[in-house]
Amino acid sequence: MRPKRDTGDDEVYWKGVGLEKWILGGADGKEVIGTKRWLTFFENFYQVDAMGKRKRVRSKSKPTKWRMEEFISSNTSRAAGDDTAPDPML
Repeated sequence: MRPKRDTGDDEVYWKGVGLEKWILGGADGKEVIGTKRWLTFFENFYQVDAMGKRKRVRSKSKPTKWRMEEFISSNTSRAAGDDTAPDPML
C-alpha cells in the first residue's frame, strides 16, 4: 500500500521519482526487509481559462530543490493503512 503523500494544499505535492529499491537484511543479508524511494517536492502550475477559473496543469508543474528519501518497512504485523506505532518514536 502506498502511503498518502498529500500535503493538504492544492499548490504543492510530493511525487515519487526513480525506482523503488529493496532494503536487504536478516541473518543472511538476503531477506527483503523494506523498500526505499526518492520523492521530489513539486509546485503546481495553474492557467486561467476563458471563464476565469483556475485550472491546474500538472504537466507544467515545477520541481523544487526539496528531496526526501522514503523508507517503507516490510513489517506485516500491522494492518494495511494503520499508521499508528506502539512506540511514538517510530
